[in-house]
Amino acid sequence: MPAILPSTALARVLPLLLVLLGVVGVRAQDVPGASDVRALAACVEEHQTHLDRLVRLIGEAEERLTSADAAVVADARAAIEALVGRAHGVREHLRRCVDASHIPAGRTGERTSTSAAAEGEPRDVDSDAEDSVAEDGGTVHVVEADVRMADGVRVVRGERVDGTGEARDAAVRTAVHGLGAALSACYDAYRSRGGRGRGELHLAFTVGAGGRARDVAVEGGAAFDAGLRACVLRAAEPLRVEGTRGAVTFAYTFRFGAD
Repeated sequence: MPAILPSTALARVLPLLLVLLGVVGVRAQDVPGASDVRALAACVEEHQTHLDRLVRLIGEAEERLTSADAAVVADARAAIEALVGRAHGVREHLRRCVDASHIPAGRTGERTSTSAAAEGEPRDVDSDAEDSVAEDGGTVHVVEADVRMADGVRVVRGERVDGTGEARDAAVRTAVHGLGAALSACYDAYRSRGGRGRGELHLAFTVGAGGRARDVAVEGGAAFDAGLRACVLRAAEPLRVEGTRGAVTFAYTFRFGAD
């Protein structure tokens, strides 16, 4: 089983990266590598939240390994393997973030060489990471991918990531797409506050008895302000998936500013 980078290690690294930009009286754009440090810090922060979620889901699945029901144990083991595969995708994305960072070495002014630069234009690392998740975590069930949801909002990927219950894909899609107008309004409000960011935001939720969503969490979204994230959370909390039996956890990635 591949090792997962502890989120506590990322938590120690992130403040150090941010401190690098604490130069009083100097504009960041005048300092070589400043924008690259910001980009790397944003990448680390984005993936720390993703890893935190994976660690939590793995822990929940591990608790089910002690069940007397062989089917529950088999499902838990398959879930852990799939989640570890997702963590592998996160690790590869983080590696590409590091490789693509042109950060000078101290006062020497030398810039680190990168494999991405040697190969020409950098690839779309967001898409690559998602592809590797699908390849390595074969037991992760994809509900939908690359679908327009509403003005300015697109579903990058929706997956079932844990749980022993049952929920029809069509019912999940109907419930999530029912949030489209509210999510579009959240993005419009963000832009009205002067926000110009475009990027991805992750939504995780578990549906149980009656199909009501619980443990709703919004993660990532370093390109946006807290107001947008809070708005998305409020919009998603009433979510209900019809016809659900048992508990099932889903993870959705939305891209805002997609149109």
